[in-house]
Amino acid sequence: MLSLRTPSPAPPPIRFYTLPKTTFGGVTKKVMKEMLDTLGPNEVAIVFARGYQVAKIDKTLLCRQSPFFHAAFTGNFREAEDRCIRLKHDYPGAIKAMMHFLVTGYYGLDADLVRQNGFLTMLDLHIHAYVVADKYRIPDLAEYAINEYRKAVADILAQDFGSDMAGANAKPERSLVESPHFADWRPSAEVDRFLNSVVLLWKNTPDGIDEMRYTVLELIKPCLAKLARVRMFGALLAELEEFGMDLERSLYEDGLEVVVCGMGAKGRHLVGFGV
Repeated sequence: MLSLRTPSPAPPPIRFYTLPKTTFGGVTKKVMKEMLDTLGPNEVAIVFARGYQVAKIDKTLLCRQSPFFHAAFTGNFREAEDRCIRLKHDYPGAIKAMMHFLVTGYYGLDADLVRQNGFLTMLDLHIHAYVVADKYRIPDLAEYAINEYRKAVADILAQDFGSDMAGANAKPERSLVESPHFADWRPSAEVDRFLNSVVLLWKNTPDGIDEMRYTVLELIKPCLAKLARVRMFGALLAELEEFGMDLERSLYEDGLEVVVCGMGAKGRHLVGFGV
């Protein structure tokens, strides 16, 4: 018999929720069950941010782009039965970026991210997105993050950041994780933000060959003469040992050596180059 009822509209490809916390922290089993009971016929739940945030997403869309999630939701695993997976030890903003990319093909800084971390930059978000793309085997997301990061950094390094470097270097030296003021958009401040993103990358990716690390090294090498005058770059070489070793190795393969020569008279790290 032909039904004259209007079919129920399909749920949107992705929906985000924040689950209420108990007095002592955490989310009750009752709240979690109520959330799972509202899943659409082809939806699965991605639980993240220590269990407080949930993304409901179309299962087919998710599994088509990630072998990791395809195995989890179609294999002989509890996640396939529960239609729910809990992601641990990830930056919540990266998971949101990942979900948005799976649906739209891009991501950006949303109001919540900016409100929670006013110093977060798009460079940082590209690094975070790349890390989760590698972890959850989403090659299209990894490629997008690398390409967007490469374009943004190339624009930064093409600027004449030496014109305001004297004043920047005269200020007290910042730590490797301290960002410039959010309203400071001088070229030297943008270089510092780039170098902060380098710290983020090297601290969140494994040793050895990594595509994003390779991209960063290839961006840095043509600009070594300019970067050598940046105090933070010298500190980066001296204090982030793994980065310094990777750069030395890459330069050596190109027939050039770089040596951190210790501290100069004004407390700056000295960088020397040789053939």
